[in-house]
Amino acid sequence: MASQLAVPGPAKLEAVTKLMSKLDANLETQTLAVNELVAYLEQLKLLGRDPRSADPIFAPNGIKTLARYAFESPQRATARGALKVLANSMLLVPNTRREFLTLGHEGTACAIISNLARHAEHMRENPSGPVIPMEDMAVNETLRLLFNVTHFAPLRKPLFTPAIPLIVTLLWKQDINPSKPLDPPFSSLINALLNLDFEDPEVQSSLCPQSPEASDQPSRVAARLVTLLDLSLKPGIYAEGELDQLLSPLVGVLAYVEAAATEEVKHYLRATLLPTEKDREEVLGKGTSLGSRVLKLSNNPMTPKLGDVASHLLYSLSDKDASKFVANVGFGYASGFLAKNNIPTPGNMAETSDELAARPFNPVTGQFLDSERVGELPEMTEDEKLREAERLYDLFERLKRTGIIDVQNPVEEAIRSGRFQEMDENRVTEVDSD
Repeated sequence: MASQLAVPGPAKLEAVTKLMSKLDANLETQTLAVNELVAYLEQLKLLGRDPRSADPIFAPNGIKTLARYAFESPQRATARGALKVLANSMLLVPNTRREFLTLGHEGTACAIISNLARHAEHMRENPSGPVIPMEDMAVNETLRLLFNVTHFAPLRKPLFTPAIPLIVTLLWKQDINPSKPLDPPFSSLINALLNLDFEDPEVQSSLCPQSPEASDQPSRVAARLVTLLDLSLKPGIYAEGELDQLLSPLVGVLAYVEAAATEEVKHYLRATLLPTEKDREEVLGKGTSLGSRVLKLSNNPMTPKLGDVASHLLYSLSDKDASKFVANVGFGYASGFLAKNNIPTPGNMAETSDELAARPFNPVTGQFLDSERVGELPEMTEDEKLREAERLYDLFERLKRTGIIDVQNPVEEAIRSGRFQEMDENRVTEVDSD
């Protein structure tokens, strides 16, 4: 029936009006059976996919009715059906978000947190139980609603802080699918965390749990998120065009966790997400470790949003210290981020690299100096040296004219300091310094 009435017009409007009237009246009479309520809500979900000629769903009274079924119904099937319609309506029609929020932030927060608590408790009671599709759908709808509410009412996000430990618990609701690691519920869980308040002191105990029974407990949550990131960056898992949308929230949540973490968990994240000693055997970003893959993300022009989030994470992992940041990722990767965020470039990068590592490395590429391959090119002729000097002179002059930075042309400086002398009007040669 619903599919036949999906075409906008008077018939669809009449059908939607009747369904909403029945649901509204039943809140007082309680005469409809659960299967009838579920059927009506399913029809509304189908009819509401196109807002045209479906006004009663998106009207203030319609949102209020759906919210009561979603959060007050003792029957899970009914609550789940109402949540679907409610979440879809908030996605499709922006005004419904405001209507939903006028119902009362405190009541909304309590209802959402109560729903999540029920799902988390069910998971604790049946940790190895089979995945129940309908249960998963209900979790996803609640999480979608939480994301919408916190996104469009950011000043009220402290009300939803108690949801963080519940969402963290649900990260273990089911095993991660290696072929699609960010399929629901994981994408929904990550998105729901994105707008919450990680600065609350009470949150740290759920992000970095302490347990004498297992030595890996403090980094348990961070490790779960890192596993999702690692699997998502495996070749062939997601197309490059999907990464910006899929991975930006995950990397953002990792940055929040890092900021709120204990020193032990920060150490784990540095060891996992920053380039390793092995990576420095070649130019940073060329390796296959997770640190190298994250570094490449930070400089990928095809994923600008993800690149920005990844750079902020790497900067945070470097204690928000520009010198450490350059040492960790190489000036080639760090320079753009530092300039964009008006962070002064470290003075002597070569000295910094020597101080921070027992084995000296190239501050620009991050590669160990003793691993750099010396080119087997023939010695440049005098003409080649002259052309290269002219090319560099021209490049620096153009850079000066942009006005972006005040840079001293090294060729001009060399001539002024006497390291070069003119041999004739078209040739310059270097003076032997010995």
